[in-house]
Amino acid sequence: MKRLLIALLLALPFVATAQTRAFDDFYEDYAGADGYRSVELGRPMMRMMASGADPELAQLLENIRRIRIVAAARPAPFFWTRAREIASRGGYELISRTEDDGRSASFYFIDGSGKKLSELLMLSKNKQELVVLNICGEFDVRDISRLTRLKIGASE
Repeated sequence: MKRLLIALLLALPFVATAQTRAFDDFYEDYAGADGYRSVELGRPMMRMMASGADPELAQLLENIRRIRIVAAARPAPFFWTRAREIASRGGYELISRTEDDGRSASFYFIDGSGKKLSELLMLSKNKQELVVLNICGEFDVRDISRLTRLKIGASE
């Protein structure tokens, strides 16, 4: 029994790494592939967007490591099935889901609590496309609402 417990404790870091690699593998498979659109914003971009932002938002942006987005035109059933598997098996907890008139968005969260990076995963679909967004960094679920205040480009 003791050996089993020790083996399980030793395996935990590998399980946690596998969970975060699930989205990494997903992103690498679809980013730049024919029929898919992708965007990756790294830490330098977060820092650039933080300049001139209010102090709370600037602090949040400084703590974001990356934002990655992959989109596919419908139909793309394997893409969507795989994204949903990551959400359900990747250690994410559902925090919100909305559905309205053929559109849906689900938000999932992994709380890093300072020990590892937190992740927000959004799965969104409408009649034309499927979108998967991943935000990785040092933040909690309340911090995410601050991102809605961010204005980029022509929306300013």
